[in-house]
Amino acid sequence: MMNIHIYLMKFLILISLFFGVACSCLYAGEKPNILIVFSDQQNTLTLGCYGNEHMNTPNIDKLADEGMRFDNSISPWPMCTPYRAMLMTGKYPFKSGVATNTVAPKEGIPMMGEIFKNAGYLVGLTGKWHLWFGGHVNIPEEYRGGFVDYWNEVYPKEYQLDGKFDKKKLPKERIEEFGEHYFADVHTDNAIDFFKRAKAEDKPFLLVVAWNPPHPPYEAPKKFLEAKSTENIPVPKTVKNPSPNFPGGAKSTSVAKGLEDIFDDDKILIDKVLRPYFASCEALDFEFGRMMQSLKDLGMEENTIVIYTSDHGEQGGAHQLTQKFKPFEESIKVPFIIKYPKSIQSKSTTDRLMTPMDIIPTLLSLAGVKYDENDYDGKSMLKTLKSEDDSNAPDAVLIMSVDSCWRGVRTKQYTYAERLDKAWVLYDNLKDPLQEVNLVGNPEYAKILKDLKSQMKTLLIEAQDPYADFPANIRKLQEATVLSYKDSYLKFKKNYPKTNSPIHAIYKKFDGDNIQEN
Repeated sequence: MMNIHIYLMKFLILISLFFGVACSCLYAGEKPNILIVFSDQQNTLTLGCYGNEHMNTPNIDKLADEGMRFDNSISPWPMCTPYRAMLMTGKYPFKSGVATNTVAPKEGIPMMGEIFKNAGYLVGLTGKWHLWFGGHVNIPEEYRGGFVDYWNEVYPKEYQLDGKFDKKKLPKERIEEFGEHYFADVHTDNAIDFFKRAKAEDKPFLLVVAWNPPHPPYEAPKKFLEAKSTENIPVPKTVKNPSPNFPGGAKSTSVAKGLEDIFDDDKILIDKVLRPYFASCEALDFEFGRMMQSLKDLGMEENTIVIYTSDHGEQGGAHQLTQKFKPFEESIKVPFIIKYPKSIQSKSTTDRLMTPMDIIPTLLSLAGVKYDENDYDGKSMLKTLKSEDDSNAPDAVLIMSVDSCWRGVRTKQYTYAERLDKAWVLYDNLKDPLQEVNLVGNPEYAKILKDLKSQMKTLLIEAQDPYADFPANIRKLQEATVLSYKDSYLKFKKNYPKTNSPIHAIYKKFDGDNIQEN
């Protein structure tokens, strides 16, 4: 009888070991879900976890507390479409053919949706796409970057008429509460529905939620605007320190339409820009919290990689500017927070320089999907996420504005930018975090400037940027920019002749394979 009990116990132990190994193998092969949430025009100054004690952003702050916060996340070309192309292709603007707004990448470049669909993911996107030659709605499937399983555009279909956004279809109560441009609540509802679908279908998912707020016009949902006290909104200290002009005296200012008077009166700046801007960011935090709660309720939180970031920043009055497009921290420095409990230690931070081109290879590494490193200009940040020494970490990243013809570099310490081969700005961000003292003419920094210019040149060549070949020839630079997306535009024009392009004036130069003179 004793022997029978012994044999039975051994048998049960073997069975438990077998199932334990089997379960661990299944677990090891389980692909993580991926959620990328990014807003439009949100800088790091809008979040409590980046040091703004006046902001009420508990949900994004919690993400930082549970994951890793990047303190040097850079938007290389602080403009909507170029950022989106870098995120979706992992390539520099001139390699993807996207060097300005409202254009599409070159033919044949795999994009994020396609890449993860081929890896077995359910893929979806809701919100602002801005990666084709038409407008923001009625985007054909072949221009959706491979997001074939789920798609919902920045303006929800219930508010469209004949494929165009129609403000007349907005209910009066919605306009009163949310304004005419805030649909982050709808996109959040879309996201939650997508989570439920992925769970029901038992598939790993990639979902991109691309919010349009807090992009101008500066507005916010009524309840968040009313809750934002003007007494707790600090005016940027550099509002009386204007942006240096471009070399030669050309103005480098950029102010949103109708806001020219905001720098003479702090109250106007707060009321017209800062209060609605910050209130909109707090509203987005609320929506983000709804998504996180849904993942938790569905039991998907532990196996989901969550990223919160933005395409570029907002000057918000700093250096007497609104909008973006500039090399200042307010424009190029964006939040990047990532959480994945299985690989990333909570409460961790890094000063690693990163760009949106790093995101695809990093996600593929985290998901255990093999890829060719040569396919991407960005590098995997896997070792950084594991708090290990990372040989992939760059010493400098390229920054630019193709439209304004300036290029530069951002290192951990310095920001350097030039226009048409002439030095424009140089800041020591460690000694001068507000960028109040332009060091371009300081002889003590002559060698540093020379070294930064050399780093910039190397990166320009790597990026296949035409500025490297004719930095002072604006005509050739403009032609090279147009040529970079010529083939993609001609295909669009042939297949969708009745669709107007928001940048149609540029293409009036096209005549078959030639560019007409002005």
